[in-house]
Amino acid sequence: MDNTSQIEYWNGPAGQKWVRDADRMDVMLSPFVEPIISSVLPAPGQSVIDIGCGAGALSLNLAASAVNVSVT
Repeated sequence: MDNTSQIEYWNGPAGQKWVRDADRMDVMLSPFVEPIISSVLPAPGQSVIDIGCGAGALSLNLAASAVNVSVT
């Protein structure tokens, strides 16, 4: 599978907009981080995959709790 169109998309204006708005998105989504972690209740050493991880706030919080996190 060729990812050329996705590479071009994210290296263009869409990627620049994402970088510009990443902090704002983290602030908007921050109220949901703790409720998500509480509902999943990952145990130390457990693996979690965060699909569509945004700027990574949820992934970073999960990783801080000694959970093995993969992002995509």
